[in-house]
Amino acid sequence: MKLAARAEEYPSAENTLYTAIGSSSGVQLHCGFVIVNPDKSQTLVDLAWHHRLRSDPYDCNYFCFETGLDAVNQNIVAAFCLLVAERNASAIPYGFRFENLKFSTATGDAGDVPIGHGMTCATFVYCVLNSLSLPPLDLVDWPERSDDEMWMKQIVTVLERNSANQGHVDAVTAAGPYIRLRPEEIVGSVCADPSDWPQHHEEVEAVSKAIREIVLAG
Repeated sequence: MKLAARAEEYPSAENTLYTAIGSSSGVQLHCGFVIVNPDKSQTLVDLAWHHRLRSDPYDCNYFCFETGLDAVNQNIVAAFCLLVAERNASAIPYGFRFENLKFSTATGDAGDVPIGHGMTCATFVYCVLNSLSLPPLDLVDWPERSDDEMWMKQIVTVLERNSANQGHVDAVTAAGPYIRLRPEEIVGSVCADPSDWPQHHEEVEAVSKAIREIVLAG
């Protein structure tokens, strides 16, 4: 695990792709990608919320971690991230069930997302990589934690209060609890050498806890 930059610093131009993670509110973490463009400017690509996929100048408010990808694959993923962001700025619903959700490698489109399904910031990162046949995690038998269902209920409440239509809220609720992939877990997994992908939960547990501690310590 290599911490590329503190919150106030820019990532190194030696790489073209980083994962970024920060605190969005209290102990709730948020993640995405930071891309170093050919002109050395940086772009943050992240699923900020329901139907809000951002592709904005990176303003140094996240911790950036180097990925395990080589230069060729960094360039491929970085270009794909930008394509996905361009094609899906308001197309991706916020939701928990993300099985079989992939972006077209030809167009970047998310396609028709089944009602009640969607992505979180963490599963967006996973789905981008999985769409390129680079799944960093094996989600079969992913553990359910004691606070996962409560977190999902809290998110549904926020969806209901902010911007999501009631039909989507009802569909997300009806879809029921699903596995929760946490931001620190996907970021930790992407730090590993791809020869070790996909990883199981126990393989990323220690590094994800370390990342969470770094972020919350500020």
